[in-house]
Amino acid sequence: MIIFLTTRGNHNTMRKIASDIGRSVFKCRDYGWLLSKKHVPAATYIFSDMERLSTKELQAVAAIYKCLERSGARVLNDPAKVKVRYALLHHLHEKGLNPFQCYHADTRPKPKRFPVFARNDNDHAAPLSDLLASQDELDRFLDDMIDRGIPLNGVLITEFCARPIREGAYKKHSVFRVANAYLSHPPVAQDHWCVKYGTPNFQNDEQLDESIAEMRDNPFADAMIPYFETAQIDFGRSDFGLTDEGIALYEINTNPDIKVVRKHRYPPLVAAVEESYSRILEAIRGLDSSSGPPIEISIPQKRVWRFEHPFRRRLRTH
Repeated sequence: MIIFLTTRGNHNTMRKIASDIGRSVFKCRDYGWLLSKKHVPAATYIFSDMERLSTKELQAVAAIYKCLERSGARVLNDPAKVKVRYALLHHLHEKGLNPFQCYHADTRPKPKRFPVFARNDNDHAAPLSDLLASQDELDRFLDDMIDRGIPLNGVLITEFCARPIREGAYKKHSVFRVANAYLSHPPVAQDHWCVKYGTPNFQNDEQLDESIAEMRDNPFADAMIPYFETAQIDFGRSDFGLTDEGIALYEINTNPDIKVVRKHRYPPLVAAVEESYSRILEAIRGLDSSSGPPIEISIPQKRVWRFEHPFRRRLRTH
């Protein structure tokens, strides 16, 4: 059995995986379920969504991770070790793995390079700003946020680092890690500096053939190892760009969408994406642990998560 743990309402990313592996083998559960149990099934546990947890929530699930680990269960993504967003980008820059830096907005940063953009530290929504070309533009943007009653706490300012594939167009590459396997994931291109889902029918056949070759040959697998090791993430998807300064890693998502293309004007792309998905699916299926007796969750001052309205969610200590 494999149990994939997320914050409440964020299971959709794994719906197809659960269906294709079988819901009796691959189960999605939220942390409220985990934190309310005295015993849990013997299984492989994958922890995700650490950036969406409050400090107390993170401490609670990290304690249960250690309890599962001590019991002999297979566990991925130690919440006490995983680096997300600011911590990851900061460490990658310090180690020379990333050419750009990010900053906490509430420190009123003075970035070393421009342009920059603003985004929330704890979600996967679109950026809060367009590209800001100078220190004056950044300062005016932050002042405007404050004037509009928007706190700077939890906002990141990130130096933009990307190389266009043509004017106004950018490409994002991805590698999926599943334990010790590093697997290609379909790259996407978009007619915007912030590449998320890609622009439909945007690439020509030659560019699509390049993407197909990338999925087939998996050329970035070895290059991604130090990035995942720095992040201490065992399961997730890296998103990165190729720049004149080398690889620029933007994020490692522990609860990622896994791309599937059912229809496309270029049939070879559909086949390549399906093959990529199948390899990821098989690697996840391989995490299945043998059955055994239930695992007792025994930690000091066990915390129970009470799900209420999102703004009134809290932990109780018993």
